[in-house]
Amino acid sequence: MKMLLIATTALVCVTSLAMAGTLPERRAGSGPIGLDTNQEFLCTYGFRLYAATDTGQLFWNRAATPVIGHGTAVNEIIVEDGPSMGSSQNGFQVAIYTSHLGKPNKELVSATATQPGCGRVKVPISPITLEYGKKYWIVQSMVTPFSSSATTSIVWLYDTKRTHGALSQSGSFVSGHSHVGSWMPITGGVPFARVRESAGASELNRPPQSQGAGDGSISPVVVPTRRGGHEGNIPRYPP
Repeated sequence: MKMLLIATTALVCVTSLAMAGTLPERRAGSGPIGLDTNQEFLCTYGFRLYAATDTGQLFWNRAATPVIGHGTAVNEIIVEDGPSMGSSQNGFQVAIYTSHLGKPNKELVSATATQPGCGRVKVPISPITLEYGKKYWIVQSMVTPFSSSATTSIVWLYDTKRTHGALSQSGSFVSGHSHVGSWMPITGGVPFARVRESAGASELNRPPQSQGAGDGSISPVVVPTRRGGHEGNIPRYPP
């Protein structure tokens, strides 16, 4: 009877933890190998992104996290992902979008990367600066599978310090007709996303009278970025 009570209590605790969205933060760059049961649970607690093709038909799901501009240049987006599933060696894409009516609007800059395990991925982007105090979005999605019948997916892990404000969107392309759904609130949590300032990037975007700064960029760990949209500021996530 005592063993049954202990097991029931443990199950309730785990369920409450998942719903509360207040999980302890993992060490950056942790991997899926050698994790105990609790660590594996933390490594997969997030929002699933996917892209699937089936005989010419395409289905996808992506998510967006809000960020606020600080008027400084950034050249890196940091996301935290869980282990990939399916044929996800194609990688994922992260992008910065403007905000209109509280939703992602126009893409400003984007880049692609791969996630070999569970942890934070630093994605270099073209240096860009946006207006102080303005709202923007970091949008992450999966790259479309190359195969005519394949699925690629990944878990975008939740930020343990935030519980609401993120959005998701699904879409499809079937028989020559495309359908893009509305952006909908994510109720389980907010996917982890940050932008990082670069001293070198800030110098490129500062007025001539500004003082010089050293190179504070981080060594690239993913593929080069591509520039999209027009010049603008990149948001910085508030602490």
